[in-house]
Amino acid sequence: MIDLGTLGGTFGSPNALNNQGQVVGQSNLPGDQPGNSDPFLRDGEKLVDLFTTSIGGNPLTANAINDAGEIVGFAAFPNGAFDAYLWKGGVATDLGTLAGDCFSEAVALILKVRSWAIRSPALPTPPARFCGKTVRWST
Repeated sequence: MIDLGTLGGTFGSPNALNNQGQVVGQSNLPGDQPGNSDPFLRDGEKLVDLFTTSIGGNPLTANAINDAGEIVGFAAFPNGAFDAYLWKGGVATDLGTLAGDCFSEAVALILKVRSWAIRSPALPTPPARFCGKTVRWST
């Protein structure tokens, strides 16, 4: 058993791992304030804060990782979008949304094929409720 550590808080939780031993998850930050957590990548001995170190956007979740070390989840982007992202080599790329949807989140990553399954919820007009769609996005 290996303690993966945290980003300074007292709680961390893994979400996924790959065959290379890399782990992604969420960790509290120093002070353990509610809602004050960042996604992480544990790669060997390094614990990387994906929110503060990524170029292109700021990941808010890290939901899946494939054997190539590519990560998917939900991120905030400079243009104000909150969308699904693909993280590769330190860069978070906005995967966009379907027409009419206000945001998206990538929740699965197929290890061998490099395809992403994305949940793309929309907020329709009142009564406000989430309506999820599942789509397949691939390279």
